[in-house]
Amino acid sequence: MDLFRVLAEFSILIGHLMMWVAYATATPHMDFLLIVASIGLEFFFVMSGFLIGGMLLDITDKGVTLERWGRFTLRRMLRVLPPYLVWLLVLWVLFPPTGGGVKQLLQYLTFTQNLAWPAVSGRWFDVSWSLSVEFWFYLGFGSLSLLAFAFFRRPGFLLVMLAFILLPLIARILYQDMENWDEGMRKVVVFRLDAIAYGVLLVCLLRYNARIMQWRLPLAWFGSLLLLGSVSWWCGVPYAGAESEPVYACRSEFQSGQCQLTGLLAHHSSLYSHCAAYANPFVIADRLWFCRISASSCHFVT
Repeated sequence: MDLFRVLAEFSILIGHLMMWVAYATATPHMDFLLIVASIGLEFFFVMSGFLIGGMLLDITDKGVTLERWGRFTLRRMLRVLPPYLVWLLVLWVLFPPTGGGVKQLLQYLTFTQNLAWPAVSGRWFDVSWSLSVEFWFYLGFGSLSLLAFAFFRRPGFLLVMLAFILLPLIARILYQDMENWDEGMRKVVVFRLDAIAYGVLLVCLLRYNARIMQWRLPLAWFGSLLLLGSVSWWCGVPYAGAESEPVYACRSEFQSGQCQLTGLLAHHSSLYSHCAAYANPFVIADRLWFCRISASSCHFVT
């Protein structure tokens, strides 16, 4: 998993960096960089769900207690909050947003800047939107899934997981605001929680259905073809009106991309687990210091 975290982080960093370079140098036809960064981020969301889901399943195996829930939540918050808060305050002091006030600062401090609406400060510190999605998933899914397990055992856990997958999808279908697709849907928490929940679904399949290991090669081809098709569709559809992004293609990628990437990750995770018993060479990546960079650090560099 560490190797894939590195690949996802590099794709996000390189995608954003090269977009800045293209903008500064007025280089045309660089829209494919949007794909690089977006695919890397979706991949990162799924891996986050895979890792978090595994931790929560470990808690359910040991027994759900208030102490274990508190320890899990505290560790997740300590991983996210310190660098986020430091960078937020630095930006607020040195480069405050236009018309920024105490209310906006409180929204960023509580991760409500894009909870169910576009970011309150527009493009200012807009990369924090994805960290906000992670934060609310850690807090919301972590609490509700363990609570449901305490009362209803595994069916309760799975029901909460399905709710986190289906409800954002239904919300996107009903909302359908394609004119403000990027800020009004793609970067809004309530529309994106399923991106991480797919990773939880994956780890549940691997944990409770060992036969999925037998399908690692078909999953590899299936996921790769779906991913290739999604990227090709994005590249091939012309721009919609005056928008700077291929909006219709983005919509297609957004509504189906998580499933496609989950299929791809399913293969890699299965293959990783399979090879680990045979001196998997990927364990070398586990020794790299970069593998341990937190998800929050990646947001601030971009």
